[in-house]
Amino acid sequence: MVSMSSIASNVYAVEPQFNAPRGVAVDSSGNVFVVDSGNDRIQKFSNTGNFIRMWGSFCDVFGGKECNGQFDQPRGIAVDSSGNVFVADSGNNRIQKFSITGSFISKWGSSGSGNGQFSEPHQAAVDSSGNVFVADDGNNRIQKFSNTGTFISKWGTPGSGNGQFSDVFGVAVDRRSGQQNVFVADFDNHNIQKFSNTGTFIRKWGSQGSANGQFNHPNNVAVDSSGNVFVVDENNHRIQKFTNTGGFIRKWGSEGTGNGQFNCPEGIAVDKSGNVFVSDFCNDRIQKFSNTGTFIRKWGTTGSMSLSSASENLPNPSGGVQLNPPGAATNSSQNTGSIDTQDEYASNFPSVSATNPSQNTKSIDTQDETASEFP
Repeated sequence: MVSMSSIASNVYAVEPQFNAPRGVAVDSSGNVFVVDSGNDRIQKFSNTGNFIRMWGSFCDVFGGKECNGQFDQPRGIAVDSSGNVFVADSGNNRIQKFSITGSFISKWGSSGSGNGQFSEPHQAAVDSSGNVFVADDGNNRIQKFSNTGTFISKWGTPGSGNGQFSDVFGVAVDRRSGQQNVFVADFDNHNIQKFSNTGTFIRKWGSQGSANGQFNHPNNVAVDSSGNVFVVDENNHRIQKFTNTGGFIRKWGSEGTGNGQFNCPEGIAVDKSGNVFVSDFCNDRIQKFSNTGTFIRKWGTTGSMSLSSASENLPNPSGGVQLNPPGAATNSSQNTGSIDTQDEYASNFPSVSATNPSQNTKSIDTQDETASEFP
């Protein structure tokens, strides 16, 4: 039996590291998936920011390489109600499908403009039937596929008219029963466009600017369980919230490094409770907010270190691996604890710095929260 004091003496205080985090998604159990683009990997966290696992490394498909489970500048991510994870492997012009634990399942796509081909796919979204929608940026279109990658339909051409795009960056689906409408962040046209599930244009809103309801390069979009639409207004360094028909509700954020501030935010996702997760791209971190924009917590710092090579695989009372609680203050002479009482890995272990880089380490793979169907 491992004593509590023995565990505490061997636990490192480690902050998750990112290099240009882009896409973010949440599964039905609240786990948070982050596309760590510059490190060519996916990182998975609990809803409160505790590291669970990661997968991926760099590989390009030039020369016919398979590169299954590897990436070249991945950008977007989505999770379906069965827990399958879809990654827009942008540099390799394809979509990869994984299990909830990161096991490779399948892939589709290649470079080009034909059906099922891509030119730097930026984002993916999934409807309640499991269909996959891809923002095919370089081709200025949306492509729709079955859950296994069979091409279904496409829409969009270059331009500024209804149903046309100029750099289609983000895509999201309103997964409420009877809805399934598709929302697209039209980056260089500075607007949001709404379509039916089959691609029929419904409406759009936005123009270039910094006033309420205006955008300066909207990068991404998400829809909550009430149908509210959240937009990453990248170059205004803020999040804007709208009704399902585009009515402005509120905004939050400004340029900076403080809590609730952003530096070129990119990805956004909303969990079942309405909490909003934003990938703060140039600040190399994830920020979590309430549905009304109140700051809750943050995690991440700049780097490429793998937590699985920085921490011992030692048990704690919850069965997970105790890392530095995200958002908690750290001091090697004081006990630290999570600021979130619902943090399933919270403890009062002393925070001990990793000062011996030559020490052998083991891979950590904390227990996953089981994904379940959306209600």
